[in-house]
Amino acid sequence: MFVRYSTKTMFSEAKCCRILIALLSYFGCVRAQCEPHELQTSGIMPMGLTITWKCSNVGLKSEFRIAYKYSDQCSSEDATLMEQQYTAWGQHGQFSPIPDPEFNVLYSYSTGLSELFPSSDYTFWIESRVQSGNGYIQSDELTFTTSDTAPTVSPINVTVPTMTDTSVSFSWNPLPCTQENGQNFRYAYSLREVLSNTYLKSDLTTETRVTIGNINLECNVNYEFQVAAVNDEGSSPAGGVDFSPEYGE
Repeated sequence: MFVRYSTKTMFSEAKCCRILIALLSYFGCVRAQCEPHELQTSGIMPMGLTITWKCSNVGLKSEFRIAYKYSDQCSSEDATLMEQQYTAWGQHGQFSPIPDPEFNVLYSYSTGLSELFPSSDYTFWIESRVQSGNGYIQSDELTFTTSDTAPTVSPINVTVPTMTDTSVSFSWNPLPCTQENGQNFRYAYSLREVLSNTYLKSDLTTETRVTIGNINLECNVNYEFQVAAVNDEGSSPAGGVDFSPEYGE
């Protein structure tokens, strides 16, 4: 006697097996492995980007922890570690304890990272688990550099420490490293009479104090000193100070 064993019956048994594993995973009896891989970055901007990765699971809701760190290039401190939680339902954003016919189907995930520092080196990795699982599985690390942009913060506390009838000094607070935003950082400064189109002096410097000499500063004339932060991408709005020489007898 022959027993007919149809492909439909075989598929149904295989499907039932997968459903059982999915249910056991869902209720925490077994753990559905999901190791993130194929990490990629796209849309890199000065303060954010999109990251994508793939993971195989049994159709269960997955939790991901995106961990990333950056090193402040202006200090010797250890890299700062940050984390961002991300919960996904799967490829199409729908939850079902029933897996697709292919047990180890790959699901694609993506999320954005924001509030990053421009022109900075970052390292990130993905840690994953199914919602009912214990512990995380970590992916390999991936590094990227955010793009450069012009400084956005003006130098502050611009003052006139010393002044004579032929020279004047100016100083200001340095911008923090995380606000330089690009390569070849420096300061652009200028000195002129208020409302005049003629500059007595304009130049670039990497210092936060300059002395302008060999000029004739007239008494009771209003002058304007301005300074802006500059890199290869552009300059910030200018900060400055107005002053009027008043010399003693």
